[in-house]
Amino acid sequence: MHKYAPFLLSFLSGILFSNPVYADPPPLETSAGQNKTVDSGTFTITSASLPPGIPAILFANGGIITTTSPLTLIVETPTTGLAATGIGSRITAD
Repeated sequence: MHKYAPFLLSFLSGILFSNPVYADPPPLETSAGQNKTVDSGTFTITSASLPPGIPAILFANGGIITTTSPLTLIVETPTTGLAATGIGSRITAD
């Protein structure tokens, strides 16, 4: 058992710390292989808060976005709310 301990420790730490989950405020974009979570809350979206090149408030471009309810978006600029493009893209509510 002792000769396998270094392997097991590195293997377990790789599993535990390889996919950290952070809560991000909108607007939000995910790329291929990324998973991001939006915490519940109220967020105001203005033209100044939308980064250039992101076509929607929640934009999954090959990644996954999970929202936590209740989520309230106060939109003060013309824009698209949700957009998912690319293989494996998803926007879900938890």
